[in-house]
Amino acid sequence: MNFIKLALPLLMSAIMFLFSCNKVHDAEQPTQNGLVSFYTFQGNTDDVFGNNNGIEHNVKYLNLDFHNSNNQVLLLTGINSYVKLPDSFDYEAKTINLWFNVIESTTVLGVIYSSDNPNLKYGLTLLNIQLIDSHINLYFNVSNQQDTVEIEVNTWYNATIVTDGKKYSYYLNGNSIKSGDFNNYVSSSDGNPTTEMGCDRYLNQRFFNGLVSNLRIYNRKLSDNEIKVLYKAKD
Repeated sequence: MNFIKLALPLLMSAIMFLFSCNKVHDAEQPTQNGLVSFYTFQGNTDDVFGNNNGIEHNVKYLNLDFHNSNNQVLLLTGINSYVKLPDSFDYEAKTINLWFNVIESTTVLGVIYSSDNPNLKYGLTLLNIQLIDSHINLYFNVSNQQDTVEIEVNTWYNATIVTDGKKYSYYLNGNSIKSGDFNNYVSSSDGNPTTEMGCDRYLNQRFFNGLVSNLRIYNRKLSDNEIKVLYKAKD
């Protein structure tokens, strides 16, 4: 009986500790507030949150130990390979977040994510790979507010583009790269009223040779902390 009396407080403490751990874990899950579309690329380009299923062309899926989780990822082969999402996600306030990994960069420009057509009300949104003096750079662009950061091949990165109609912010692996104001919205004079992954707005060039996982699109500006959660969650 005395043993039970002594053990009971320890048992209750253990239960409370596990409960608190679960609460912390839950708090660290990516928010669904404002989430419009979520693409996990588990063997398809279906939108697992909304209704914007993608149309794939010459893509593959790889089983990888992606961040200690046995998942599939999208392989864009760099040779006439792309995904077309049936929406431009043309929101004044938005957040675009995805994981990517460059396999090889043999062209000057390779498109990871492109929303650019003359019908856009709130301007173009681009995430590309640029080859500059034999160095690979990640290229951010919202309405021609541009910035680049050097990256490595065969390395997973989490990239985020955020706008709220007046300001833009770029993040890599949860850390702010650049932010600023923009005065007007800029888009090209032609292009498809869709979003392209893996190629340019004409669907015929600037192909990306690499991997993509977990594309999330929000119709609001996420906070710095929410973006860090997206990076740390890794799922």
